[in-house]
Amino acid sequence: MPESDTQGTGDCFEAAYKFLTARGLGAPGRYTLVHGNVAKLSQGHCVNHAWVEEGDIVHEVSKGRHLQFIKSDYYELHGVKNVRQYSHEEALMASLRTRHYGPWDEIERDSECTA
Repeated sequence: MPESDTQGTGDCFEAAYKFLTARGLGAPGRYTLVHGNVAKLSQGHCVNHAWVEEGDIVHEVSKGRHLQFIKSDYYELHGVKNVRQYSHEEALMASLRTRHYGPWDEIERDSECTA
């Protein structure tokens, strides 16, 4: 099992990955893991974040919650930028390759919210 991401203070990467793997096995293509930069969470500054999308629905599952948003509303509300999407298979392969829940590539880790 992958180790937790130690770069952030929340559990969003682990929670979103686990949500995807729990739900995605029986429904390939239905859920997408998304990593991106959000400017407007509760922290007051831009951070890397992870969530799961199911069509036009966003599942926000960090910190033990399960909130659902309309995708366009979520992106506007949180100032989402620099999005990277992963299928169930891509997420599994990335977590096995890196041995953690994300972010998985240099572009994700180094992206600025102004991009």
